[in-house]
Amino acid sequence: VLTNIRKYDVLWIEKELFPIIPAWFERFILLVGKKYIVDYDDATFLDYKESFISNKIAKIMRMSSCVVCGNKFLLDYAKNANAKKVKLLPTVVDLNYYTINKKYGGNVVVGWIGAPYTVHYLLPILDILSIISERVLLELHVVGATIKHPNINIKCIPWCEKNESKLIQEFDIGIMPLSDSPWEKGKCAYKLIQYMACGLPVIGSDIGANKDVITQGKNGFLAKTSDDWLRSVSYTHLRAHETV
Repeated sequence: VLTNIRKYDVLWIEKELFPIIPAWFERFILLVGKKYIVDYDDATFLDYKESFISNKIAKIMRMSSCVVCGNKFLLDYAKNANAKKVKLLPTVVDLNYYTINKKYGGNVVVGWIGAPYTVHYLLPILDILSIISERVLLELHVVGATIKHPNINIKCIPWCEKNESKLIQEFDIGIMPLSDSPWEKGKCAYKLIQYMACGLPVIGSDIGANKDVITQGKNGFLAKTSDDWLRSVSYTHLRAHETV
């Protein structure tokens, strides 16, 4: 694409053109008289924090015609980088793809969807789910990764784009636990939005865009501590049974 950029009016770049190296190719776009827009839904700038090119993403933002950010944390960074124009565009999904499927009977299914490199976020709440499992028929569905716990009935399911909506529809509760660190503040609550699009109550860590998506006690719960998770999952599973 870079060899033929003269035929384009504008280039839309996700995060950066080439990781690890300086912003030479973004500068090349400007040198040949073209413009670009750059799009962020992760705090990519943190990857370079200890690097000799620690200000790479800030430079890319300054050279762009517009920076599109998925949440306020990313927006603030772009503004501090003195980007010419900054726009907040929260994550959305196609509601024609995500549909509601009302379940009847069976175990209460707590569900998570993600990837192998993010499944570690589940580890801190497994013991909490184990406690609840002693009292109720609870099943944990993990889509896109594998994880084990001796006291929880866990079903690990391969991710498939075609069946993604159907897999989420099997949940009764959608969860999005996160660590409390700068990287997580850059996340854009995509899981929560997917769950909600399928009509699910949600529980998420009280951090980043999760706080923008969840209205406490209305469409879900925000959790900071282990006790918060315990109360939220317990209450939500009772409501799930009531709905059933």
